[in-house]
Amino acid sequence: MGTRNPARPSRRAGADHTSSQGSTDERRARHALRTTARTHQRHGGRHRGIGDPRLASTEPAIGSFTEGPETITSEQFADGNEIYTLTRQAVFSGTYDGVGQAEQRIVIHKDGSANLQMTIAFTGLACGQPAILTFNVSGTADFVTNTFTGHYAIVGGQAGGDTLRGHGTFSGTPGTGGIYDGSVNCD
Repeated sequence: MGTRNPARPSRRAGADHTSSQGSTDERRARHALRTTARTHQRHGGRHRGIGDPRLASTEPAIGSFTEGPETITSEQFADGNEIYTLTRQAVFSGTYDGVGQAEQRIVIHKDGSANLQMTIAFTGLACGQPAILTFNVSGTADFVTNTFTGHYAIVGGQAGGDTLRGHGTFSGTPGTGGIYDGSVNCD
């Protein structure tokens, strides 16, 4: 009575509970590695874990675009505003290198300022890989100074089988083109 078998570990609170397989933390770590390996195998080797540098890296997205001729699909006039929906093609160079088909809505106000909203279906290269992307674009234009500025976000897309995310700003001349600047993350 009162003696403990030294070959049998204590189960007291706070004791280091080890077994022939190691501590609880070691077993959890081995389980996590096995789970990651199974996930990696299930996804054809494309699973990227915390240690993958591409997961953590965000790269600059810099380039230019040229707008093609527009095709007006509808026009309305309300309270002194002109409202147009149109389609046009845009050619991108730089980080995004390819062609986009834009569906655009522009509201031109009495003072010559305008709000624009568009979706661009892009096909080309991004992150050096073949890509199919969808850009959501919003901005303002001033037809008195003949300028526009705004923001874009990639709301859907794949590049080389990987999900691509990006966002940034743009500026330029309506009906001609301009530049974009932002960041992109392929993973």
